[in-house]
Formats: sequence, C-alpha cells, structure tokens
Amino acid sequence: MLSHHHKNSSLWVPGRPPVTQTLTQLNPLQVFQREQAPIEDFRHVQPNAIHQAERYCTPNYKKYKNNRISTTKYTLLTFPFKNLWEQFHRWANWFFVIIIVLNLFPEFAAFNRFLGIIPVACILIATAIKDIFEDLRRYRMDKKINESTCLVWDHVHLQFRRMQWQHILVGDYVHISNNELFPADILLLRSSDASGTCFIETSNLDGETSLKQKAVPKTIVSLSEDQNTKFQDLHPKMPIDHHCMHPSKSLQEMCGYVEDAQRQKENFSKDHMLWRGCRLRNTTFVEGLVLYAGPDTKVMLNNGRPKPKRSQIEHLTNKFILVCFLILIIMCMIGSAGSAITTAQNHNRNGSAIYETEPENPWWQEGIYSIGTFIINYQVLVPLSLYITVELIKLGLVFLMQQDVHLYHGEKDQRVQVRNLTIPEELGQVTHVLSDKTGTVTENIMIFRRCAFDNFDYGTPAGVHAHQRLPSTGLHPTDELRVRVLSTWRLDESLQNFFTNLAICNTVVVNREHRDMLEVGQYEDGVYTIDNSSFYTVTEPEFLERQERYRIHKERAIRFVDEEEPVPNWQAVISNSDTTLDAITSEDEEENSDEKSAGQRLSRVSTFSQRLSHSIRNFLPRISSIISSPASSVHNFRHKHHKGPKTKKESRYEAESPDELALVEGAAQYGFVLQERGATHVTLQFPDQQNQRIEVLRVLPFDANRKRMSIIIKGKSGPILYTKGADASMLTRLRDGATPPVFDESENETSSARSIGASQMSPDKARALLGHYAGKGLRTLVYGMRRLTWDEYQEFSSAYQFIEMDTTSEREMMLAQKADEIESNLTLLGVTGVEDKLQEGVSDTISSLREAGLQVWLLTGDKLETAENIARSCGLFDPRHPEVNVSTRDDLPNISGIGRCNIKLNPQALTILKENDTTLLDIVQRSASVLCYRMTPSEKSEVVACVKKNFGGRVLAIGDGANDVPMIQAAHVGVGVSGNEGMQAVMASDFAIARFRFLKRLLLIHGHWNYDRIANTYLYFLYKNALLVFIIFFCQFYSLYSGESPMDPIYSMLYSIVFTSVQPIIYGMYDQAYEGRLLIERPSLYRKTMEGQCYSWKLFFFNILDALYQAAVCYYCAHIWAVNTSVGLWEFGFVLATSMFLCNTFHLALEVRCWTWPIWVIFAFFTVLHFVFFLAYHAVIGPWSGLYGPPVLVSFRLMMQASFYIVELLTVVTALIPRLLYRVYLSKLEGKLGSELSFCGLSI
Repeated sequence: MLSHHHKNSSLWVPGRPPVTQTLTQLNPLQVFQREQAPIEDFRHVQPNAIHQAERYCTPNYKKYKNNRISTTKYTLLTFPFKNLWEQFHRWANWFFVIIIVLNLFPEFAAFNRFLGIIPVACILIATAIKDIFEDLRRYRMDKKINESTCLVWDHVHLQFRRMQWQHILVGDYVHISNNELFPADILLLRSSDASGTCFIETSNLDGETSLKQKAVPKTIVSLSEDQNTKFQDLHPKMPIDHHCMHPSKSLQEMCGYVEDAQRQKENFSKDHMLWRGCRLRNTTFVEGLVLYAGPDTKVMLNNGRPKPKRSQIEHLTNKFILVCFLILIIMCMIGSAGSAITTAQNHNRNGSAIYETEPENPWWQEGIYSIGTFIINYQVLVPLSLYITVELIKLGLVFLMQQDVHLYHGEKDQRVQVRNLTIPEELGQVTHVLSDKTGTVTENIMIFRRCAFDNFDYGTPAGVHAHQRLPSTGLHPTDELRVRVLSTWRLDESLQNFFTNLAICNTVVVNREHRDMLEVGQYEDGVYTIDNSSFYTVTEPEFLERQERYRIHKERAIRFVDEEEPVPNWQAVISNSDTTLDAITSEDEEENSDEKSAGQRLSRVSTFSQRLSHSIRNFLPRISSIISSPASSVHNFRHKHHKGPKTKKESRYEAESPDELALVEGAAQYGFVLQERGATHVTLQFPDQQNQRIEVLRVLPFDANRKRMSIIIKGKSGPILYTKGADASMLTRLRDGATPPVFDESENETSSARSIGASQMSPDKARALLGHYAGKGLRTLVYGMRRLTWDEYQEFSSAYQFIEMDTTSEREMMLAQKADEIESNLTLLGVTGVEDKLQEGVSDTISSLREAGLQVWLLTGDKLETAENIARSCGLFDPRHPEVNVSTRDDLPNISGIGRCNIKLNPQALTILKENDTTLLDIVQRSASVLCYRMTPSEKSEVVACVKKNFGGRVLAIGDGANDVPMIQAAHVGVGVSGNEGMQAVMASDFAIARFRFLKRLLLIHGHWNYDRIANTYLYFLYKNALLVFIIFFCQFYSLYSGESPMDPIYSMLYSIVFTSVQPIIYGMYDQAYEGRLLIERPSLYRKTMEGQCYSWKLFFFNILDALYQAAVCYYCAHIWAVNTSVGLWEFGFVLATSMFLCNTFHLALEVRCWTWPIWVIFAFFTVLHFVFFLAYHAVIGPWSGLYGPPVLVSFRLMMQASFYIVELLTVVTALIPRLLYRVYLSKLEGKLGSELSFCGLSI
C-alpha cells in the first residue's frame, strides 16, 4: 500500500477566516482604486511560526498579499462591463453606435430601427466570445499553478506538511527539494550543502538555463552544517525579524537585513534570494522564509506584456479607412444638397422615379435630416467586420505555418512558434535582417580546440583542422600535450597554473544525484508519517531499511560512462613524487586519505578521461619512443587505438555558458578534473587521480564592463588570484617583463605544437596567437594570475565586503571598480581557442535572402578577426564585392567613392552612423552585407533603431540569447532561435524557430503568402463594401435623395456579416500567387511583397473606382430592365441584390489564383444560400409583416422568367470585363498565365 501512495493524495488545507473578518476586509471599490504607496521604508516580516494563533490571525495575513495569482482579465461580475469598455476603445465601434442611435430617431431612420443593431451586435458578441476563450485559458493555467504543492512548516504539528501554493503566506517556512519550483520569493536560511549554498535555474524568470549560485546569510551558515538536526530544533536559532525593500520588478534590486533574538543585524541581497518560478538544481534541499507572495513576487511583477506591434498593412489600412470616411462625407453632402434642392423646388416626381416618397418637412429641415439618413445608409463604407475577418484569417495563417513540416526540427522536437498573432504579414515586407552570431548562425556547442602557454602552441591533432565538423561530444586532445602532462606535470608550474585556471576560474557546477531524506518521512511512536498521511502498518525495521536505501542512493554520484570501461589508475603510470602544486593548500594525512577514498567513488568522470587512461596504460611500453618522436608515433598510435568518442548519456557539468563548459571539459581531457564546487572550496582532481580541496577566498564574477572573471584561492605561500577575460581587458593589465620573439604565423601549420619563444609568454606573442586563432574562427580568452600577500588580500577583502553591505544603486558599480583594482600586475599564463561550429544551411539561407533583396547584418561581440572568419564561412560576405572596414571617421574619405561592398563596423563607427553622417549612411545603404563586431547587447538594439530610422523598410532581428532580447524587441519583427542559451529570446520574440536555416522558408514562402493574402483580402473587403454603398448612392438619383434603398433591409444588414463574410476568410487563408517550390527556387519573387506592390494607394483607388464602375453597371442594368414595366419595388430590389452578390462572387473568383476545394465549396454554398434565403424569406412573408407591398413569392416568380437570367448575365459580364482584362494583362506581363490559373492543392 505504501508504494502506491502518492504524495499529493492528501493536502494540508488551512482554516479560513470567519465571515465577519472577510466582510470587514472587503472593499468593493478596490478594483477601481490605485494601490497606495507604502508608508514604511521597509517591509517587516516575522515568521508565522512565532505567533501561536491561527494563520488568518497573523500580522502577515492582514498586511500582505497571499500567494494566489490571477492573470485573467475578467471575473463573472466584471466581464460584461469591462469587455464592453475595452471594445469601445476602438473608435470604429463608437461610430457604429452613433449610427444605431441615429436610426432610433424616425427623422433619420433609413430602415427598421432594430435591424441596425444586428451588425454591431454580431461583431461585439464574436469579439466577446473570443475574449472569453482567451481568459478561460488563462484561468486554467492559473488554477494549475495555484494548486501546485510544496512543504510548509506547521508549528502546531511540528513538521513540514504539503500545502497548495495558493495557501502560502508571507512569513511561512518552506522546504524545497531538488528539481522543485519555488512557490514564492524566499530568503534562503538553510541548505543541504554544509557551506550554505545552493544552485537555481532561472529559465522561467529570465529565460537563462544556466545555474546561479545562492547562499545563506553568513551569520546563519551554521544551520546548514549539521544535516541531521531536525527543523524544530533549528527554528529557535533562526532570525526573528526580516526587513526588506518593498516589491520591485527589477531582478537586480534587492536589499534588506535580518535580526536574531540578540538584535544582531546582517544585510542580505539578491544573492540570498530564491525567486518564484525558479527551480532548485544540484542541491538536495533548501529551507527558507517567504518574503513576497503572489502578485508581489518578481515573476508576477514582470509579467507585463510587451508593447504591441502593428503591421505596415494595418497602418496603411487606417489611412484608407480615413479616405473611405471622407468619401462617405462627400456622398452625404451630395445627398443632403440634392434632398434640400429637390424639396425646395417641389419637383414633379411623376414618372421621374421608380419609387416615390413624400417629404413632410421644409426643404432646409429635409436637408439636415437626410445627412443622418445617408450616414446610416453608407455606414458599411467604414468596414466594421473587416477587423474580425482579418483576425480570423491571421489565425488560419498561423495554423498553416505551425503545420509546416519543413519548419519542424526533429532533434529538438520543435516546430515554428507564432507568439504574436497580429503581424504574420510583416514577414513578407522585411528589408533588413539583423542577426546575432553565437547560437544563431553557429551551433553554440563549443569545442576546446587550441591553447598556448609557456613555450608551445597546442592545436588540434595532425590532419584535423578547426573548420572540420567534428562530433560535439568528441574532444580531440593533442598528443604532444598529453605526453607533456604525463611526464612533467608535477614539476611544470606553468602547466599547473594554466590548467588550474581553466578548471576552477568559472561558475561551472558539478552535477550530483540528490535525494531529500524528508521524502522518506519520519517514524515516531509506532506511526510512519509521510507528507500529511500516517501509516500504522509500517514497522520500524521497514522504515529503517527504506531510509538506508535512500541514504545509499544519495551518496552515489551520477555515472556518465559504461560499466565495462575500467576506471583509470594514473598511479600506475606516473612515478610517485612528493612535489605538489604550490597553489594548493596542503591538508593533513587523514583528511587527504578520506578525500581520496571519496574521490575514487566520485571519480567516474568524463568519457575521455577514462578512454585516455586506458590508452595510456597500453601506451607505457613505448613511452620513450613516443616522446622522442611524437609527431609520427603518436599519430600512428592514435589511428590504431582511438575508437572515437562515446556519446554521453548525461552531462557531468552545468555551466552558465557553453564557453565555460568547453574549457572545463578541455582541462578534464588532460587530467585536471573539476570534481566539486562549493561556496568556500572547489575540489580538483589532478592527473594522478588525487583529489585536492582548494579553499576559495573570494570570487569576482564576470561583468560586461570589466569583461573578466577572477577567483582568489588560498595557497601555501599566500593568496593566488586567477583571472581570465577578453584580450582587450587582459593584455593591458599585465606586469612589465621581457619581450621574447613574436610568434611566426608562417610556420608549418600541420604540426600540432610549435615553439613560440621563451618560457614566459609576452603580450606580443599573445596578440599574435589571438589573431592566429581568430583567423580560424575560434573564440579566444586570455588567462593570467597574480600572487598576493596576506596584507594585500585583507585590505582588498575588507573594502570589498564593506561595499557588499551597501544598499544603494551604485553598489554593483563600486564592486566592479574594486575588483578592477586588484586585477592588475598580472602574469600572463596563456590563451585558448574554442570552436563554435556553423549551423547547417546558414550559407544557403543568407545567399537566398540576399538574392531576395534583403540586406543581412551580422552583429557579434567577437573581435574583428573572429567575426571576419565567420562572415566569410557563413556566406555573409559576397565574394564579388570588396571588403571595407570603418572604425573611425578618418576611414570615410578613403571609401566614399567605392561601389557595392561588404562593410565592417565597430562601435565607434556605429556612433558615426547614429550621428546621421551622410557619407557612411550612403555606403551602408548600398552595401551587400554589413558586419558589426565588438557589439554589446545595448549597442545591438541601437543598431536596430538606427536602421529603422535611417533606412526605412521593415527590420527583422534574430537571436537566441538573453543578450539579444533588446534587439528583438526593438525590431519590427523579432525572431527567437531556441538554442542553448535559454528561452528568453524565444519568450520575447514574435516568431520562434529551431534553426537559422528555417528563416529562409519563413520569409520567402510564408512571408510572401501571408502578405499577399492579407493585402488582397483588405483590398477585396474595401471593394465589396464600396460596391454596396455606391449602389445605394445611385439609387438616390431616382428616389429624390430620400435615403431609401430598394433592396430588402434584412438582406442589406446580413449581406456583409453572413452572405459575403466567409468567402474572403477562405480566400485569405488558401489563395497563393506562387507555389512554395517556386518561391524557394526564385527568391527574387520576394521583392514583390517586400516593396509593397500588392497593397498601395494606386491599388486602393483602382479598387474604389472599379467598385464605382461595377455599382453603376449593376444599378443601370437593373434600371433599364425595370423601366417602363410593371416591375415593383421588391422585384427590382431582388434583381439588384442578386446582381450585386454575383458581381462580388465572380469578382473574387477572378482574384483567386489557386483553386482549392475549400474555395470551391464555399463559393458554391453561399451562391445557393443567397437564392435559398430569398425563396424562404419571400415564402413566409405576408401582410402580417407590416411591410409596404409584402414580397410574397417575388423571388420565385422572377426565377421562373428568362429575362431575369439574361439581365444577371449581362450585368456580371459587363461589370467584370475591366477586371478580367486587368488580370489577363498582369498575367501576360509576368509571364505566368498558365501557372496562375492552374488548380492548386492544399499542401505547403
């Protein structure tokens, strides 16, 4: 029974407050009131456990918000009012409400006063239904989150009990196990790690999948040291008062202090906080106090939606609608003037009109009243239903995009994501593509390729070049360096320091398997309790057996290799030596012995290390000959015994960036294996399989200004500072020394190692090597060290710790300045080169985009040489054009007369570009491609803004990391690539794809289709409504401007929202000018949509004039047919309505270029529906309806006459001849008559 017990089967549901207390706290007006600013400077939180009262009686319950969240927009009570309020933020809705009000007055009424409500009501109800479904989706997600569970301390039962998140209060103690989410913003008080640290993954908060270390405040680290002590025994030792800042959305802002029972204070910061939505990783458990709950947490405060984007088509459509409104006003004025004049002249209407009305008001009053009547009649010229129709079309286009199997990535099991439903047509108008490099056009899977220190440059093995695509899991160690490590590592100080720097100066975390003993439950007084359930049948031996099984499982490390591979034994290879690394603190014999045994249990390290050790054991008999001739023997041995890399089942390390992971794994190749990382120590395994515990004194984290990271460790002779960083930030901070000969790049590159001079590498050598590495497209770092005296360290540490206590906004800047002071007078240790492989299909994609007329920009933070190499290999630089570099204003005169080129810009050139320098703007505008190097994230967004401002067009920005978010949000279209740097770029984007190569299909096919479909739908909709209005306008010439229409009023109301509503939706979803294969083969076809040829002022006026012509044909054909006959009002109206409908239908049929079965079905259905409606309507209508001359069986009688079909045929043919000639002209002009009129399938 126990094995099937689920941990959520029973929950602790706290008691609810009395109804009287709830009613007292209820404020009905709080929905409309703004939240008042807090009076106190700090929020004061005391643990709820110290209050011996019900939870709803604690001060925290009364003062602060609970943990229940709600992201819905409405409630059952507020929905009708709030939804209408939001819908009437659209001015078009107010316009139609005014129409309804006007129609209520008999003086203005053009038809039945209640019929005018139907169109507006349909649109409002349809929009409300859509909003309801959207809000229901939010409600279900909120409910799922609120009903998540975690362990909360119950001071009554003195145990942690499982509770839903929504019941958690500020001041609760919570217990979180490994891989669980944090339910609120929590101050860390205790960790399973004895050093009081833990690691969290913040991907739900900021999109970053890297682990971040958090620590317990120093005064209570002792609570984490004894893991066997129960919480009820530790609780009295915890702080009783917590003062923190009021809720803030900034992730970098957090300050406060805690006080214990003796009123001793200690500050805490964001480094001690666990944010809601983050996940505990690589730590067995943590315990903490809730400081912010529900709406006050960081993740909820940052839950705001980005600024909405609007497409260029929508902007232009708004202008078109203004023109339509102007046309409406002109027609109203004409009608009003005509009504007033004809009334004043008392015109004899006998025989001058087909139908008559008798005005009852004076001429001037009749003219004024007729304005309102004509506004009602012509209201559809402002297309209310257009918005909802286009929204439905966009939903259909999004569905088709997501179903495209060619945009599906099988390895990641990801398809294209459309996160912004309002701008799918913008993909068809992109003129500039601004792309990040790392992780976007490259794999962001780093491989340790080259390193240089001391006298040698160690590269990839002979015959293996950096540009070759090697397996991401196969790291190719250099044989010469392996031999050097095996033979001299104990005596080689430069080698030790270089690889120690690689292995420990980082934020890489070693994975371990974690089992929370609290999950086992507890056994007291013969009762086994787990979560909130008790079992009386479990005996104590059974409980102890279960507990021991968990404990054994907990002590095991994660195994990364197959069991058949033997564990390496370097002791059999290397002769014993008493020499140890000077940088490492010597431990006593007993501690070393313990660590050795523990290290052997945990030393099942990377696949490479074991394979290497196995090779070395077989390698020993020939070690002397190999050393004497490394170039040949090692190469032959490698080909004979190397079986290739094995695929890892799981990664051993968690890293903040792939670069750090590659460097740590690179150090592990040569026996320097990072085994453990804590807050105050790291454990490093050396090539002899011995683990050494290194005490960490201080870590100086990386920041964008310093571009360095440092770690200070305790050595035998004093503190040692290890530093790594970019070349520009490192080479200027080296101590003065001798300058050995410069590395010669012209040496034979087939050798894997080369002598580069004396034992001490000089800055000039480093620069030469860095240029050499960058020329091969490698990412470079420089490594240095500095030996400190204890006085120097104590002075620095005191100042640094004092700044850490600061709570002002300048704290981070002052910490960076202090770190900058000690990171000087460095000794150069060496340099490394890491390869970032190019993604598949990048070159072809960039080439196609360039052929389509798009200008591609590549933005990267790399140095020029690395950026140039990537630009050439990915096809960014067009080989037909020269390359020019602009770094200062002095470069401009030399290139002012150059033609089309490939231009390279640095941050200084960007400053010139932002100053609107006409020379540089002209050069950039005619460039084939642009490379921007040494760019920071903020500078990337500035480039986007500059392109938008100075070059026009539509800008697309694509990136994969959090540093690309400003650029993605600043662009007209933001595309996120779901890579290895988290999901923040995807969350901030409008569209998300798995690989860069998918951008080609996304733009050239779906962009073209989306724009072409939406543009033609807009034009058809404007034409369709204008046709109806112009027909009514022509009727006024023969009704003495009375405002009456001969068409049935019900049909007139339903015409736009029923009879002609679905056809444009299906047309807008499935029609296409070209099939996808042709758009890929001929990228130049994209220029048609990019230049806006499908939607322009010329086409708008052409369609309006065409509607005017067709309206005249429809009316006058019916007029000629009916004049001097006995045709009545309803017969004439039926013929006119049918002519209008058929002209509309066949007009759209001429526009269709890809006939699919949905279009056939819809056209046929609504054509039949038109006649069925009139037959049914005229069959049931009678004298009881109150209509003048009720149309009893009018349509039936007319459909029995041949003259009806003749006039309809003549009307349609005459009306559509200009449109047909226009389509034939375009088809012949583009040479695709046959392809456009062909039958197309539904496949994409």
